[in-house]
Amino acid sequence: MVEFKKLTTTLLALCAFSLNAHLVSQAKMSNEALKYFQSAQNNESEKKYFDAINDLSKAIELDSHEAILYTKQGGLFVEIGDWQNALDAYKKALKLQPNDAFLHISVGNVYELRHDYKNAYNSYLEALEIFPDYTYNYVNLANTAYLLENYDDAINYYKKFLSNYPDNIEAHENLASCYMKTNDIQNALAIYGKLYTDNPSGFKQFSNYGLALLKTNELDMAAEFLKKAVNKNPNDWASYGNLALTNMKQSDYDEALINFENAFRINPNADELNFDYANLLAFQGNNEKAIQKYNDYIEKNADNPLAYYNLGTIYQKNKQYEDAINYFEKALNLEPSNFDFTYELAKSFHLLGDYEKAVITYDKALQFDARNQDVVLNKANALCSLKKYDDAISIFEKLLKKDIKNNEKIKNGLINAYVNKAIDAEKSGDLKTAIDLYEKVLDYDNKNTDIYVNLSKLYEKSGNKNKSLNVLKTAAEMNPEDKLVIYTLANIQKNNNMLDESKKNYIKLIQLDEKDETNYVDLADVYVKEKKYDEAILNYKKALSLNPKYENAYLRLGNVYKFQNKNEEALKEYSNVLNFNPESEDAYYNIGLCYINEKKYDEAIQKFNKVISINPEYSLGYYCLGLCYEKTNNQNSALSNYQKFVSLTDDSGLKKIVNDKIKILNQNTANTEL
Repeated sequence: MVEFKKLTTTLLALCAFSLNAHLVSQAKMSNEALKYFQSAQNNESEKKYFDAINDLSKAIELDSHEAILYTKQGGLFVEIGDWQNALDAYKKALKLQPNDAFLHISVGNVYELRHDYKNAYNSYLEALEIFPDYTYNYVNLANTAYLLENYDDAINYYKKFLSNYPDNIEAHENLASCYMKTNDIQNALAIYGKLYTDNPSGFKQFSNYGLALLKTNELDMAAEFLKKAVNKNPNDWASYGNLALTNMKQSDYDEALINFENAFRINPNADELNFDYANLLAFQGNNEKAIQKYNDYIEKNADNPLAYYNLGTIYQKNKQYEDAINYFEKALNLEPSNFDFTYELAKSFHLLGDYEKAVITYDKALQFDARNQDVVLNKANALCSLKKYDDAISIFEKLLKKDIKNNEKIKNGLINAYVNKAIDAEKSGDLKTAIDLYEKVLDYDNKNTDIYVNLSKLYEKSGNKNKSLNVLKTAAEMNPEDKLVIYTLANIQKNNNMLDESKKNYIKLIQLDEKDETNYVDLADVYVKEKKYDEAILNYKKALSLNPKYENAYLRLGNVYKFQNKNEEALKEYSNVLNFNPESEDAYYNIGLCYINEKKYDEAIQKFNKVISINPEYSLGYYCLGLCYEKTNNQNSALSNYQKFVSLTDDSGLKKIVNDKIKILNQNTANTEL
């Protein structure tokens, strides 16, 4: 806020009255009218303004053609603050003396007091035309031009005034204020600097000088003068606000916060500060209060798109993407061609997961800045999220050729597109395409062990055991302690009966992490394959010592005991599972198998019924029920359970065996009926 002081017009009124006194000496009013006039002067000297006005009204009744009477009465109305009657009186005087410059000035003064600056300005212009040598009138013209925001005219008249009165400090100050309004900061600085140098102790324009210094980024001096301003006037909220802005530019954010709070303490309605205060609050992470201040600002300044944009960025950081979108769209409604607004809107759509709108909006941003690689990169990522992998890959590959700055981001985006396309290809059964894509990934990142693992699994799926193993060995050579690589290698070796190699790798995993119970179970599984049951039992028990609720360890330990025909021990381990997972269909299933081994078919039937009550899709439960019912000569129940098994199983070999059983059972049933 720029300070402006109106120069006093008392001198002008005195000049007007001195001229009027001259007119009195020549007036041809009657003796009676003159008596009332003189009485009015006496009453005025005693400040009996209403009596004086009454005297003049009586004089006017006697001699209505005397301009001096109206002029004098106008001045008295001014004294009591009755602007309308003052104006009427001066205008009546002007009808009688239209070329009286001082009357025009008096009329201008009244208009100015009524804040009718346009008519005041016109009155001063008429006075200037009549009496151009009265140079003090320039300050009246300058003041009203300033108040009408005609700053160029104000500057012109202040200069003319100062050419006649070069020592008038207030005129210099007001001229500097005009320069501030026209953003001619250098001329303003020159005036303030000279005024301060000439008379430091009498200098009053600390606030304006500080603001001018702030605008030219002379921050240390700006802070110095703004501090003087608030020391001189502790209620100068505008200087506190400008001092806060200076502090922000100096990166002294804590001090800025204090000065903003001082400004709002003095003037809670300092709306022009809300925007910058909100910016500071947002920068400091005080988002809730920043949002409040931006909204306060918008209430009075609804057409500033930056306020909506800044609100959008806060909501975006808070991951409130729908609110962010709302405010970015409001900013764009006010400034549709703004690149930043469009780009951040696109990013918010992207972060919200609305990839279609994100791509559309990224394209709009590219209309404003077609070479912006960040936008192109984000668009490619959004296309990837839409599974438009070929489009995304095409963009990433073009970017790699020309964008050095974002090289790593582009590579990562391209790799992500290759990987996701490979995953989709694998799901659709196109293993060759998936393999080709993973191999392309390795062209850009040959140290990514996850890619080697995925590629190895694909080679194994496609029946290429050697390539599968070689890929993993390459990864293991690069990173001998990568647990995922070692684990995958050990599993593939186990699946291909490379049991010694598999054991070595599981043992290596245990050495790398002795607390991971799964490694002991995997090692035990290899020992089971080798029929080394004692070693298997030791490792299953080790896993259970680390995790007493490890269901698979109990089940597999039970299986080993079952292989050894230790039915009682097997039943114990399977039952242990039910202590912490009473709905384990696998535990009930294996307990049922133990009862089959003991030919306890009724107990077995009970357990298998429990299995299918927990999981009606558990196909082997129906198969085993069929066996039990067949053994107990319940052919109808056996037949229905076998049929249910066939409808559920994917095991073609077992399905054939059971279909043969179904045929036999059907024949037996037919023979029985005969």
